[in-house]
Amino acid sequence: MSPGRAGVRPTWPHDRIAHVKHLALPQLLQIGSFQTGTFWESEEPLREVWSRVAQIGVVEHVAKRFRATRVPVAQATDLVLYAALRCRQAVEFRNAATAVSGITSPLLTYYSFMNLLRGCYALREEKKSIGHGLKLRTASKLFDCAASVESGTFADYLHTSKMKVPKKYSVTLGDCLRHIVEIRDDYRDVFGEPSLVDFVRVRAYINGQMFFDIVGHDGDMDASVWEERYPQLAGICHVVDGTSTLAADELHPEYDDVAQLVSSLFETNLNQTLAPSWFVTRQSTGDLLLPRLAYYYVAVFILGSLVRYETEHISAIANEQSESGWLISRFLRAAERYYPQLALIWLGGGECVYF
Repeated sequence: MSPGRAGVRPTWPHDRIAHVKHLALPQLLQIGSFQTGTFWESEEPLREVWSRVAQIGVVEHVAKRFRATRVPVAQATDLVLYAALRCRQAVEFRNAATAVSGITSPLLTYYSFMNLLRGCYALREEKKSIGHGLKLRTASKLFDCAASVESGTFADYLHTSKMKVPKKYSVTLGDCLRHIVEIRDDYRDVFGEPSLVDFVRVRAYINGQMFFDIVGHDGDMDASVWEERYPQLAGICHVVDGTSTLAADELHPEYDDVAQLVSSLFETNLNQTLAPSWFVTRQSTGDLLLPRLAYYYVAVFILGSLVRYETEHISAIANEQSESGWLISRFLRAAERYYPQLALIWLGGGECVYF
């Protein structure tokens, strides 16, 4: 569904040197971010990403690209019309949200996100989704307010990622914010503790060695707990004693192999960059790690529901003169920018799209 220039890493004179095998010196790094996918170059990424959502709202555009494989022609035509309408609604709700204050905007933002997810779901899964899929659980403290998973759009989305979510599984607003890559520094500034997202600097050498420098919450990596903290890296890496660095067990001399490996292990920087900067989420045994898009969606659902039903929380959400209000404002700006990008990536089957 995502047309555009296929992602090709930038080529530089010293980059070409990095692929000359007879110069395979341990100290010679491969140059690049290891990002792959489709790159939409724009001076205004926010405007560009929503313009791409609006493009899916054009029936003619969708009809030319959507090829149903599981439903008859008449039903496929209906899905195209439905998806286009939902995406147009997503854009209009987003535009309306930008025109009002924080006492209202979270609700409009949620409706925008819900409609975008439903439109993408219709095209990806060839069926419609109804019901929110979430239920608000209030608490006396803002960040303890939660949403539990019910039948509906959100649960349908999780099902596409093959996730087994326990019935009535609940996520708090604080949990969501702790997992969101783009506000990791803001979370630390407000709460005085790190979020659950760690920064990873990838070092790949042309002799095939790979190292992952993880800037975590407590300095050096304890060899007895790092596999519990980063289970997706277990069996692939080993800790470099006395450091917060993991080394890959196998050699990966080719740039494309490195890119494939890091994209399977880490979260990408959603901004196009030349730096090999990636992210990883800390976990504990038994924790349920949701997809990256899900934390934006649940957080906006909670905030939207609170401004609609729980008036006592509105001032905390809308007051940018308070730290909590400032953080919510930062989150909503990040959500407006990156949620549609994550939705487009999901619609495209996981191929990254950068703006």
